[in-house]
Amino acid sequence: MCQTLTVITQQREQLKDVIEPYFGLLDVLVSSSVLTNRQCQDVQSVKALYRKNDQILDFLTTEEQCEKFLRALEITGQLHVVNFIKRRGESHVLLNCLFSLFWCDLVCDKHLFG
Repeated sequence: MCQTLTVITQQREQLKDVIEPYFGLLDVLVSSSVLTNRQCQDVQSVKALYRKNDQILDFLTTEEQCEKFLRALEITGQLHVVNFIKRRGESHVLLNCLFSLFWCDLVCDKHLFG
């Protein structure tokens, strides 16, 4: 196992709770040949979010797939997940990014509706 694949494997439990498989990720994974159409359909048929992510992570078996996966996360605006993986699973990176997203949502909601 190479570096990125190792980190993804080691941090799997955290990753499957924070990856957002909607909003284009699956499409990018198919177009970049990380997933086949059939694999994408399998993921789409699963209801629970963490199970969808668990299945996506199951399909990552090579370093090349992992690098394309990181690029797909970047394209779909999931930089907090990319940074978490690139920093070798430092949980404070993920927590800081999630807090920033939460704070932005809170401020935007207050600004728009408050």
